[in-house]
Amino acid sequence: MSKALEAAEQAQAHLKLAAEAYTANRFETMLHHARRAFSLHRTRSSRRLLACAALLQGNYELALLAWKVRIGNFIN
Repeated sequence: MSKALEAAEQAQAHLKLAAEAYTANRFETMLHHARRAFSLHRTRSSRRLLACAALLQGNYELALLAWKVRIGNFIN
Protein backbone atom coordinates (compact mmCIF):
# COMPACT_ATOMS: atom_id res chain seq x y z
CA MET A 1 0.00 0.00 0.00
CA SER A 2 1.33 3.46 -0.82
CA LYS A 3 2.21 5.88 1.95
CA ALA A 4 -0.28 8.41 0.61
CA LEU A 5 -3.12 5.91 0.68
CA GLU A 6 -2.13 4.77 4.16
CA ALA A 7 -2.10 8.39 5.40
CA ALA A 8 -5.52 9.00 3.86
CA GLU A 9 -6.94 5.91 5.58
CA GLN A 10 -5.44 6.95 8.91
CA ALA A 11 -6.92 10.42 8.44
CA GLN A 12 -10.36 8.89 7.87
CA ALA A 13 -10.01 6.90 11.08
CA HIS A 14 -9.15 10.09 12.98
CA LEU A 15 -12.10 11.92 11.43
CA LYS A 16 -14.37 9.14 12.69
CA LEU A 17 -12.82 9.31 16.16
CA ALA A 18 -13.26 13.08 16.20
CA ALA A 19 -16.93 12.74 15.29
CA GLU A 20 -17.41 10.15 18.04
CA ALA A 21 -15.71 12.47 20.53
CA TYR A 22 -18.06 15.27 19.46
CA THR A 23 -21.16 13.19 20.14
CA ALA A 24 -19.75 12.35 23.60
CA ASN A 25 -19.04 16.07 24.31
CA ARG A 26 -15.30 15.32 24.56
CA PHE A 27 -14.16 18.40 22.68
CA GLU A 28 -10.50 18.20 23.71
CA THR A 29 -10.33 14.68 22.28
CA MET A 30 -12.20 15.87 19.22
CA LEU A 31 -9.60 18.57 18.64
CA HIS A 32 -6.76 16.06 19.03
CA HIS A 33 -8.21 13.76 16.37
CA ALA A 34 -9.19 16.62 14.07
CA ARG A 35 -5.63 17.97 14.18
CA ARG A 36 -4.22 14.53 13.42
CA ALA A 37 -6.64 13.98 10.54
CA PHE A 38 -5.78 17.34 9.00
CA SER A 39 -2.05 16.77 9.40
CA LEU A 40 -2.31 13.40 7.65
CA HIS A 41 -4.57 14.43 4.77
CA ARG A 42 -5.65 17.99 4.06
CA THR A 43 -9.18 17.86 2.75
CA ARG A 44 -12.20 20.11 2.94
CA SER A 45 -13.73 17.80 5.55
CA SER A 46 -10.65 17.62 7.75
CA ARG A 47 -10.18 21.40 7.52
CA ARG A 48 -13.76 22.13 8.51
CA LEU A 49 -13.74 19.61 11.34
CA LEU A 50 -10.51 21.12 12.68
CA ALA A 51 -12.03 24.60 12.56
CA CYS A 52 -15.17 23.46 14.40
CA ALA A 53 -13.21 21.50 17.00
CA ALA A 54 -10.96 24.49 17.67
CA LEU A 55 -14.01 26.73 17.98
CA LEU A 56 -15.62 24.39 20.51
CA GLN A 57 -12.40 24.45 22.55
CA GLY A 58 -12.29 28.25 22.48
CA ASN A 59 -9.20 28.33 20.28
CA TYR A 60 -10.52 31.04 18.00
CA GLU A 61 -7.19 31.78 16.33
CA LEU A 62 -6.77 28.16 15.23
CA ALA A 63 -10.43 28.01 14.18
CA LEU A 64 -10.01 31.04 11.94
CA LEU A 65 -6.71 29.82 10.51
CA ALA A 66 -8.13 26.38 9.75
CA TRP A 67 -11.22 27.87 8.13
CA LYS A 68 -9.13 30.08 5.84
CA VAL A 69 -6.43 27.56 4.91
CA ARG A 70 -5.89 27.07 1.21
CA ILE A 71 -6.18 23.58 -0.19
CA GLY A 72 -5.09 23.32 -3.78
CA ASN A 73 -5.39 26.54 -5.75
CA PHE A 74 -8.59 27.79 -4.17
CA ILE A 75 -10.17 28.26 -0.77
CA ASN A 76 -12.70 25.50 -0.14
